Amino acid sequence: MTMPARADDVPATAEQSRTPLLLVGTPTDFTTTIAATLSKAGYAPVPAQLDDIPASAIAAPPPAILVLPPVLDRVDARIPVEDFIDALDAILVPAGLMARDLVARRGADQGTRIVVLLDSAVTGPAHNTVAAAAMGGLLGLARSWALEFAPLLVTVNVVVIGFDPAADPGAPRLPHMLPQPDVKAVAHAVAFFLDPRAASITGQVLSVCGGRLASGLPL
Repeated sequence: MTMPARADDVPATAEQSRTPLLLVGTPTDFTTTIAATLSKAGYAPVPAQLDDIPASAIAAPPPAILVLPPVLDRVDARIPVEDFIDALDAILVPAGLMARDLVARRGADQGTRIVVLLDSAVTGPAHNTVAAAAMGGLLGLARSWALEFAPLLVTVNVVVIGFDPAADPGAPRLPHMLPQPDVKAVAHAVAFFLDPRAASITGQVLSVCGGRLASGLPL
């Protein structure tokens, strides 16, 4: 006589076995491609805005969170101070509140992987006032969260996308560099930090740049 299978003996469906991944921020063609690549790697991306997290994510925070700040204007050296402050408030305040809220709801025994995706403006190039300040602020937040959330088994890491010399005329031309990585390489770096086996890696910055930012990243 064949005994009926228990609930925990039933294989999970493909959808059930996928890891929920909350994509928090402004979607672009680049980040959409990253999401598609991570989807093929076993994640189930759920898009959300920095200031509008879905109720389902708040009720049951996902184990993986990717923070995507908006793409900012790079020619902003003469931006009015009021606009500068508003731009920082719109990025840094929601990101800080979102991370604290989701981590507090998830529980200390469950763990969470948070990855913040930044671009080369974090190095502080000229004529990038708002972008440099916002990216630098998010880098500081991520490093602070790494220490603050570690007792809750939460890891927080940063992936920096290097500048593309072909797309950015103002980018320095450095000889003998590796090819500029494509979006799949960036997605691979994100997946590395999201992996459960990265439970002891936190507060780190990984630059996917072909070596172009090797001497320019903040310590």
